[in-house]
Amino acid sequence: MRYRLYRKFLIGAASVAAALLIVPIAGSADEQSDALSAAWPGMAENATVVDWEGNVLQEGSNGYTCLPTPPMLTGTAPMCMDGGPYVMWKGTPYAHLMVPIGSRD
Repeated sequence: MRYRLYRKFLIGAASVAAALLIVPIAGSADEQSDALSAAWPGMAENATVVDWEGNVLQEGSNGYTCLPTPPMLTGTAPMCMDGGPYVMWKGTPYAHLMVPIGSRD
């Protein structure tokens, strides 16, 4: 009896471990494509993509950083920026100008 229970436990644990190895990390590809949808094609090609926890999803080289829709929002609101001034949430009642005040590296 104990042997059967132990065997079922091992089979179940092995199945869970295999499933975790096969399933990709949820949201990474979706977050990356959402973030890059805010960029024009030439910008998206070499932009850095960062999630809202600060994890780099794609290394870039053109000085632009794209972020996916913030997790607390519904709908889509991705953004890309280069540290220069830009209009945030253009076309919405929340539109405003973002102007960096620090020096650019």
